[in-house]
Amino acid sequence: MKRTILPLLILIVMLLMSACSRYEDGPWLSFKSPEKRLLGLWEITQLVVDGVDRISTYREDSVYVRFSIISYDNMYINIVKEGSSGSQYSSSLLSFEDNKKFMRFELKRLAAYEQYTGPIYNLVPPLEYDHQWKILQLKSKEFIIELEEDGVLYRLTFERLEKVNVS
Repeated sequence: MKRTILPLLILIVMLLMSACSRYEDGPWLSFKSPEKRLLGLWEITQLVVDGVDRISTYREDSVYVRFSIISYDNMYINIVKEGSSGSQYSSSLLSFEDNKKFMRFELKRLAAYEQYTGPIYNLVPPLEYDHQWKILQLKSKEFIIELEEDGVLYRLTFERLEKVNVS
């Protein structure tokens, strides 16, 4: 009897853990809400356009902007120059959709900051328009989103530089 119960318990635990995962690439289990995992200053570490990593092109052609995700009463995503308190080149309300499997935002291109943000918008034009990005992974130190538009697949991998403690 004991021999049949242990494998059954292991199977149940494995099924429960896999059911806890909301995102394709993990994490399998997290005790932090998606909102808390997203708060902070982020940099793009991989920028894939149609299967080709364009991160070196992005870094060569830009001032290397970063993304700050903050929350007051609502969550916002900002393009910033250096840190979370630096100049904001664009800002958008960030919302979750479909049981937090997707995020929606629209980072409008501002002519005054074109010299700083042009390279990221040239490589990833959908950033500028209202889109629903699929969240593939959402860990405390890394998250991955992707979007297909006009037959082109965009995948962005972000790594956390610092936490932003704004509530």
